[in-house]
Amino acid sequence: MNSALFKMILLSMIFANVSCALKTKTRERPAIPTQTSEMNEHTGPADKVAATTEPAAASTEPVATETPAAPAAEPAPVDVAVAAPTEPIPVETSSSNLDEGPSIQLKKIDTSTKSTPAPAKGKAILIGGATTATAEPAKVDDNSAAVAAAIEAATSARPRVSNVEPQKVLKWLQNGNRRFVKGFLRKDGQAAADRKRTATAAKPHAVVFASSDSRVPPELVFDQKLGEITVIRTQGLSLDAAALGSIETAAEDQGVRLIVVLGNTFSDAVRSAMSQAPDHDYGSPSMNHVMSDVRERLADVVGTKPSSKDMALESWLNTRRAASDLVKRSAMLETSAKSGQVVIRSAMYHAETGTVEFE
Repeated sequence: MNSALFKMILLSMIFANVSCALKTKTRERPAIPTQTSEMNEHTGPADKVAATTEPAAASTEPVATETPAAPAAEPAPVDVAVAAPTEPIPVETSSSNLDEGPSIQLKKIDTSTKSTPAPAKGKAILIGGATTATAEPAKVDDNSAAVAAAIEAATSARPRVSNVEPQKVLKWLQNGNRRFVKGFLRKDGQAAADRKRTATAAKPHAVVFASSDSRVPPELVFDQKLGEITVIRTQGLSLDAAALGSIETAAEDQGVRLIVVLGNTFSDAVRSAMSQAPDHDYGSPSMNHVMSDVRERLADVVGTKPSSKDMALESWLNTRRAASDLVKRSAMLETSAKSGQVVIRSAMYHAETGTVEFE
């Protein structure tokens, strides 16, 4: 009896020691750092392996943990160096990607007085780094009128914003699509600090004109984050005044220099245009208007059998002609394209693989 009791006590002591050791090991286990932000210069797992081989050389900045202690403690976005980056990274605090544009400096007006004298003769207004002398103005009694007049004068003379070079932006989009295909998406560009950074002004580096097909979200397909691309989507890449004006605004006012016209395989609009009679009524004036562009572009193949299951050739035809329509219908875009200020590229999203093919 004493022997059995002794064995039970001994086993209990052994079990207690093992449990204690396991708990101690668990407490002492070092925290696993989160994955570094994948940025536009990088294409996926290959860069991840190179970056994690020598963590000490990868970055001198602290890396944010996956679950911060409190929302207020969330670190500000930082650029993280990885294996062999060749160009500035277009996210977070990258100045090359987030050009602030021309600045306008206005004299602060004292609102405590009823009447404020106008600036003295020869007073300069700083526009985009250039000083412009002004004529001697009359006295202004209304402060709000003075502010409005100064803003109007400054903005009417502002130079055109110059944004990122088209070839660099194209590389960013191609890299983003590779990350999307590999399932290795960025984790930066969507935190509270990014919302604050992009809240006051839109500075996109590309326009993507795409179909409204739910399977082709450009921000996901190109792995782009807050404020990085302007997206305009219509059924079958139909082009009306609203879509065209939105593209013009991004190119003229926001400095975008690359416009991507993105078609997709297995397009419902292309299938419908090819299978229906030219005078087919889609049920409403709006739907008829939307499909009229697609049917006009595909007039050569309407009524024929699709070249393949995914209708890639027919979708390419619709996409190329949509890109041509941009400059045919917009004198502004035509001028910018001829001067080289804006580059328009056709591309095709392959729904089965997730890859984007550029022409």
